[in-house]
Amino acid sequence: MIDKIDLKKVAIKAGAVIYMAVLTVVACYYITGILIEVFYDDIERTAFTAFISIAMFTAAVYLLIIEKSMIKVLCGYHFILLGTALVALFDIGNMPFMLVSMIISGVFGLSAGLVTAMCVGVTLTIGMLEFPLYILGSVIIVINVLSCFATGIFDKLYKNIMGVVGFFVGELVLLIYFKYYCSDYGFEYEETSFIVSMMVVAVISVVISNVIRIISDIFIKKRTPEFLLKKIGSEKYEAARYIKNKSTSLYYHSIEVAEMSRLAAKRIGANSYLAYAGGLYHDLGKTVGSEYIREGLKLADKYNIPRDVKSIMVEHNVKSRLPKSKEAAIVMLSDTAVSAIEYVKGTMDKKDISERAVMENALNKRLSTGALNKSGLTIEEFNIIRDTLVGIKENQ
Repeated sequence: MIDKIDLKKVAIKAGAVIYMAVLTVVACYYITGILIEVFYDDIERTAFTAFISIAMFTAAVYLLIIEKSMIKVLCGYHFILLGTALVALFDIGNMPFMLVSMIISGVFGLSAGLVTAMCVGVTLTIGMLEFPLYILGSVIIVINVLSCFATGIFDKLYKNIMGVVGFFVGELVLLIYFKYYCSDYGFEYEETSFIVSMMVVAVISVVISNVIRIISDIFIKKRTPEFLLKKIGSEKYEAARYIKNKSTSLYYHSIEVAEMSRLAAKRIGANSYLAYAGGLYHDLGKTVGSEYIREGLKLADKYNIPRDVKSIMVEHNVKSRLPKSKEAAIVMLSDTAVSAIEYVKGTMDKKDISERAVMENALNKRLSTGALNKSGLTIEEFNIIRDTLVGIKENQ
């Protein structure tokens, strides 16, 4: 059955979700104690805890959606919860409320940072709903969002500078607005020290966020499978240049299979980097001889190609071994589609053949003959892949 479920992965993810849910309630109960002491004496703590627990757990759900590594999700969410709890200990005029979301933006990306900014902002300002404190709550949320752009677009220096400058300007305008808007309602603070302290915290936050991101890029990101797959998937990588130098036609065939595999993998939520790399090197051994699977594996060892990609090199050909992953199945189907069109073009002067019909028949045959039985693909995913591949070829 190709619609089987990996129960082990489901159990691990379910256990992690339950653990994070329990941790959220415990941490938020602690946070409410601090906020109640600062703002309230008479508030229903259970309802308060439930509300901010939902707000914070939203960040966990989003990290689970965008991030495949459960370890990275757990580390990130622990940082969000514990960071927010520590932030809640600071006086409201000096608390670095933007630090948590800025660092999440730097490590997980801008979208994750923005979600975290809203979650943390709601958590820290839920106690400020009485006028005029809700204005400060709005300021905190808006500055949190602005702060994410200061680190979330760090891919180029000029963007980073623009993000930081925009963050400073936005923060200053909002704080000045807050000062004058609330001046008639008895909310007292030293205006100069308030704005200056916020600016100092902002500078520290930007520096820490960027340092963490740089460290992550140097010591963590470059060791991740995604980084390695991006590296070997580059057309400048030595193995890719080797294929091109040996056979231009084989190289462009491989590029086409790789690109189709990437798009198909993205459509079903599979690892698009692995699918692309597998497609790029699936015929690596054809540069040597007829025993291309065996020869390809030797070349893969020579060029330090990862084990997952080598598995696809073996499994894309059903005569060698059936695909045992979705990515291997995708590469096999992409190669089947491309080869089918190459066949049609080679016989077009002899037969009146529909390219779409040939592709669909070839892909459906892979399904009907059991070639996908060990891949983990569902029927729905197969249909999405088939339609994607056929659509790509028809639009070329």
